[in-house]
Amino acid sequence: MQWRYCLRASADERMASRVLQVLCIQQLQPSEFHLHVTAGTLHIEFFVSIDKDKAQRVGLLLRRLERVNLVFWLPLAPGNQPLRIDQVALSLRSQEEHAPDTDPDSDFWSSAPSIRLWMDSFGRTVCGNDTEVRLRWTPDNFYFLFLCNYEELWVRPNEPVFDRPTAELWKWDVAEVFIGTGRQPLTQYCEFELSPRGEWLDLRIDCTSDGGIAATPLDSKMVVAASQNQQKNMWCGFLRVPCAAVFSGQAEAGQRLRINFFRSQGTKPTEITWRPGYSESFHVPAAFGELLLIE
Repeated sequence: MQWRYCLRASADERMASRVLQVLCIQQLQPSEFHLHVTAGTLHIEFFVSIDKDKAQRVGLLLRRLERVNLVFWLPLAPGNQPLRIDQVALSLRSQEEHAPDTDPDSDFWSSAPSIRLWMDSFGRTVCGNDTEVRLRWTPDNFYFLFLCNYEELWVRPNEPVFDRPTAELWKWDVAEVFIGTGRQPLTQYCEFELSPRGEWLDLRIDCTSDGGIAATPLDSKMVVAASQNQQKNMWCGFLRVPCAAVFSGQAEAGQRLRINFFRSQGTKPTEITWRPGYSESFHVPAAFGELLLIE
């Protein structure tokens, strides 16, 4: 059986070697071994083919490594093709709903899987402006935490408003989530935006037959929060998005949705995405990755 492992640890130049040493001792050869550092945190993901008992043993050995903050492992369904790590965002179930929380070291977020934004719309590497997104879910809500490094904040000159949407929020520093159902082709999805000050905007996007998009207000009842750490040049943004805004019914483990993430930062601006659409627009639903809900 194929297993996907995700590990998060304090940045240490020897950590990758320690992980590989554990795998070598267990006589395992990982595939798709991904390693990157975002905001001082090391992320390692890989696949191995082993039985359930050995998967458990390897996971426990990795958890014992010094400076490791999080390890979890996920089996692929028998007969499924291996999922490319850069195409699937994992979201971990929470047993309870959670209040707004922008602390990445809290119990709620420290155990959450994460993905990294590091490319522009044409798949080119963006230097600086490290961006991490952590993901959790309950049957009624999706949770996202954006960790955004910046050189200089670019925010609206107006006083922020929090009791209603802020029009054209995308013209300033912003983090965004696009979510749709698994229909092929994807022609409708929802867009949720958050600024470093906690301003927000939610929209329903309809793709038109001529390749354009039409945006209408959503009134999703999303909950947002934001905080800034000027010493670290980082802002953190929390989003709680009701599942009912995206589809009817409740979310459940094993469910797959279509998703993409976007961030705009600075006056130029620098634009970063998770799944590039190879277009001037980030609204290319055919390029979206998958959101997989796990227990």
